[in-house]
Amino acid sequence: MGRGALLASLYQQTVRTGSSPSPPQPSSPQAPGQYGKAPSPVRGRGMLGLQDIPGLPMYGRGMAQHAEAAVRPKERVSPPVPSPPPAREPTPPSPAGQQASPQALAQPMAKLSVEEKKERYIPEPGKVGQPVRVACNYIPVRSKLGGLYQYAVSYSPQIDSRNMRYGMLYDHKDVIGDVKAFDGAILFLPKKLPQPVTVVESTRKTDGALIKIRISLTKELPPDDRQCLTVYNIIFKNVMRALELKRVGRNYYDPLHPIYIKQHNLQYFSVDLQCWMVLFFSRDESKANDFITMMKKVCPSLGIRVNNPLQFRLENDRTETYLRIIRDNLKPQVQLVVCIFPTSRDDRYSAVKKLCCVDSPVPSQVINAKTISMQQKLRSVTQKIALQINAKLGGELWALEIPLKNIMVIGIDVYHEAKKGVRSVAGFVASTNRELTRWYSRTCFQLPGQELMDGLKLCLTAALKKYHDVNHELPERIFIFRDGVGDGQLTTVADRILQVIEPVHPRVDSSWATEESSKRDRGGSRRRSSGREREEGGTSPGGSAHHVRENDRHDSRQKSSSPAMPVLSADGSQQEGDGEQKQPPTVDLQCWMVLFFSRDESKVDLQCWMVLFFSRDESKANDFITMMKKVCPSLGIRVNNPLQFRLENDRTETYLRIIRDNLKPQVQLVVCIFPTSRDDRYSAVKKLCCVDSPVPSQVINAKTISMQQKLRSVTQKIALQINAKLGGELWALEIPLKNIMVIGIDVYHEAKKGVRSVAGFVASTNRELTRWYSRTCFQLPGQELMDGLKLCLTAALKKYHDVNHELPERIFIFRDGVGDGQLTTVAGYEVDQLRDCARYFGGQDYKPKLAVVIVQKRINTRIFAEYNRGSLDNPRPGTILDHTVTRRDWYDFFLISQHVRQGTVSPTHYIVVADETGLKPDYMQRLSYKLTHLYYNWPGTVRVPAPCQYAHKLAYLVGQSIHKDPSLDLADRLFFL
Repeated sequence: MGRGALLASLYQQTVRTGSSPSPPQPSSPQAPGQYGKAPSPVRGRGMLGLQDIPGLPMYGRGMAQHAEAAVRPKERVSPPVPSPPPAREPTPPSPAGQQASPQALAQPMAKLSVEEKKERYIPEPGKVGQPVRVACNYIPVRSKLGGLYQYAVSYSPQIDSRNMRYGMLYDHKDVIGDVKAFDGAILFLPKKLPQPVTVVESTRKTDGALIKIRISLTKELPPDDRQCLTVYNIIFKNVMRALELKRVGRNYYDPLHPIYIKQHNLQYFSVDLQCWMVLFFSRDESKANDFITMMKKVCPSLGIRVNNPLQFRLENDRTETYLRIIRDNLKPQVQLVVCIFPTSRDDRYSAVKKLCCVDSPVPSQVINAKTISMQQKLRSVTQKIALQINAKLGGELWALEIPLKNIMVIGIDVYHEAKKGVRSVAGFVASTNRELTRWYSRTCFQLPGQELMDGLKLCLTAALKKYHDVNHELPERIFIFRDGVGDGQLTTVADRILQVIEPVHPRVDSSWATEESSKRDRGGSRRRSSGREREEGGTSPGGSAHHVRENDRHDSRQKSSSPAMPVLSADGSQQEGDGEQKQPPTVDLQCWMVLFFSRDESKVDLQCWMVLFFSRDESKANDFITMMKKVCPSLGIRVNNPLQFRLENDRTETYLRIIRDNLKPQVQLVVCIFPTSRDDRYSAVKKLCCVDSPVPSQVINAKTISMQQKLRSVTQKIALQINAKLGGELWALEIPLKNIMVIGIDVYHEAKKGVRSVAGFVASTNRELTRWYSRTCFQLPGQELMDGLKLCLTAALKKYHDVNHELPERIFIFRDGVGDGQLTTVAGYEVDQLRDCARYFGGQDYKPKLAVVIVQKRINTRIFAEYNRGSLDNPRPGTILDHTVTRRDWYDFFLISQHVRQGTVSPTHYIVVADETGLKPDYMQRLSYKLTHLYYNWPGTVRVPAPCQYAHKLAYLVGQSIHKDPSLDLADRLFFL
C-alpha cells in the first residue's frame, strides 16, 4: 500500500469513527504545548503550527507542532501527575460512501496559526560619490481615494468573448457605477457594494440566452497597496484604446498620423500596400508564407495596411520563368513585385530589375531566401524590408527640422565600369519638397572615365520643373553635393556647375560643396575648430525634448572604479576629473583597461594547435596564421606554426573526421574556418570539442578575415579570446575584499515546447576574480529556479579550496533572469540550498556569509543626467540611483555601467534579496560596477556583472548547440566564449 492509499484509509477511518489515531503515549507526561521524549509525529516541509484539533489526524507533509510552542518561549515546568488523555467527542458517522461536507473540513482549518512575516531590512542609501542631478521616466501618483475594492466576476454559462463580457457588465452601471476598471475577470471599484456577493442578469444578444453575472468581493486594497498599479495599468490601457493607439511590444503608437520623435525631430509617413505580387520557387514556399505572415504582423504596427498578395509558385528557378510570370500578371493596380530567389545570381537580379525599371515600370523588391530562413531574425528582417518597401512606394520614413526654407538639395555621383570601353553612368538626385523627404532622380550616360557630368543641364531643368509642380515656386537656394572629385578638378567642376545653373535659374543663390572621397587623396583632411562644430551640431534651444520639471529631478551619485584622472574635451583642453561638473567629453574613454599580461601565469603560449579550412579559403587561412604570428608576440604570447588541414569539401562529416583523426593530447586548440555560417555544422563541431573530445575550439567565419584592412584588429581580438579560452587572464581590477567567491547564474529557455531548460553556473576560483569554474544542469522546460545549485556549488567550493587551500568567507551570487514574482522564492529556495551545501562541504563550523543579488536588465526605467543646467544627457558609466524611484520593500539600486554613442542608455536594476556579508551599500554597489569590467569577450563594460554574462554564454551554448553537459576537463576554462 502506498503513502497516498494509507493516508486515504486513515482519513476514512477518522470520518467514520470520529477519532484520529494518536501517536503512542509517553511514559512520562509532558507539559502542554511541548513535546517529551515520545516519538514526535511525522515531519515534512510545512511551516504551519497545528493545534490539537479533534477529528484531524496528525499525519502528512506538514510539521505537526503545537501552536503554543511556536509563540511562547520554552519554560521549565515540573511534570504533572500522569493523567489519561482527554476524551474526545466522537463525530456522528457519515453514511456509507458519503464524504464529509466542506463546512466540516473548513472548520478545523480555521484554527491554523501562521507565523508573522519578519520585516525585511533595508539599509540607508549610499553616501560615497559625487552627486548628480538626474531625471527619470517616473510619474508621481497622488490618489484621493480611501482605497479600492477588488471583485471577482464570473459568468454562468461561461462567456469566452472578452468584448461580450465587457458589454454585459457595463449594462449594469446602476449597480457598479460609472467609475470602474475591468480586465475581463477582475473588477476594481472605488466604492463598496452593499452585499459581498451581488448577482445580476443580462441577455446575450446573439441567441437571447439569460446570463447570470456573479460579482464577489475578494479584497480591500489600501491606497498604498502595490496591487493598485494593476488598476492604473487598466486605466491607461483604456485611455490608449480611446485614443485609437496600437500596441507594439510594450509601447503604443498612432498608426493614423505621423509619429513625432521630439529628441531627433523625426516623423513617419506610410503608404498602404493594397495590391502586390510575390514570386517564389517551390522549394521556398514555406519561407515565403512565413515572410507574408510576418509582413501582415509587422506592417500594421508601422501604420501600413497590407492586403493578401498575389502568390505565384514557380516549378523552376530559371530567369525566363520569373520574367514570364511578371509580364503575364502585371496589371496597372499592382504596386509592388517581390521576388524571392533561392540563390544569389547577378544575371537573374539584373534581368528582373531591368524589366521592372525599364520595360514595365513598377517598384520591385528582391529577397534572398536565406535572408528570411532564420525564425529568430525574421521579425527584424521583415521590418527592415517593410520600411524599404514603404520608401520605394513613396513613403517618408523620417525627417529632420531644416531651418532653411525654400531650398533644393542635389546629389551627384558618377559610376565607372572596370571594363575598358564601357560608358560611365552619372546619377542625379534632387529634393522636391521643403522637408527634404521626397526626391527626384535621373541618370545619364557619358564617355568612359569622364568625371564631368554632361547631362547636368537637362537633369537640373527637369528637377526644377518637378519642384515647381510640388511647391508652386522655385527654390531660392540650391545645394549641390558632388562626390568623386579629386583636388585637381575642384575648380573645373565648380565653374561647370555654376555655368549650368545660371541660365536655368539666374535668381538662384547657388552654393556648392565637394566631398573628397577619392581613395588616392584620403590622407588630406582639414582641421576645423571645435567651437564651430559645437555651434552647428548642438541641440537647438527651441527643442522641447529636454524639458524637465523640478520635482522630477532626483539626486544621484556617480561612482567609478578608476581613480580621478584628467580627461580631454573635444577641443583638446584638459579638465580635471574632480573639478566642477561639465559637459561629458566626446572622446570615448571606455576602453581604459590595461592588459593583464605582466605575470607569466596570465598568458598561455600557443605551442600546438590545429587549423582546418576549406580549399577555397586557403589564402585567407594563411593570412590569418601570418597575422597571428605578428600580433601575438606583442601581447606576450608565443605562437608556433599550426597543423594545417586543407579540406576538399565543406561537409560537416569532413570536419569531424579530421578532428578525430588528428586530435592528440598535446593539442591545445582547434581552429575551424568555415566558408559560410551554418548552425548544424557549428553545433556538431562544438559538441565534439566540448563533450566527446574535450579541447578548446575557435570557429571563424571566412568572411570575418577576408578584409585586409581589418585583419589586424580582428586577429588581435581572436587572439585575446583564444588566450582566455586556454585559461589566460586578460585584465583585472583591484578588489579590496579578500577571500571571496563571486558566482553568476543564468537560465536558458528553448523556444520549442518540451525542450529542457539549461542553467549556467560560473564561480570565481582565485582572489583576483580572473579565473572561473563553470558547470551546467538541465531542468524542466521553462523552469527558472535552479535545482542543481547544491551540486554546482559543492564542485566550485572544492575547486576554490584546491587553488587557495582555504574556503571563501563571503559568497556573492549574481542571479540573472528572475522576475518580480519570483524574488521571494529565489531568496528562500536557492539560498537554503547554498547554506545546506556550505554545511555539507565545510562542516557545521563553516558558515560563509552569503549575498544574493538579482540582476534585471529588461526594465522600462530610463535615467537622464543634467550636467549642464537646462539640458539632459546620458549619465556617465558608474552612475548609481538608489533612492526615490527604488522599491520601498527591497534593498535595490540602479546602475549604469555602459557608455552608448547613440540613443538612450538603459540602466540595470540590482535587487539584493539576501545579504549576510555586512557590506555597506556603497561597497556592494562598487563591487557590482567593477564586475562589469571583467568580461573578457569585450574590451569595455557590459550591462551585467561578468559572471552573469559568462553564465549566459555557457547556458546559451549548451542549450542551443551542445544539448549535453560539457566535459569537466574544460570546467576551469572559459571555453564557451
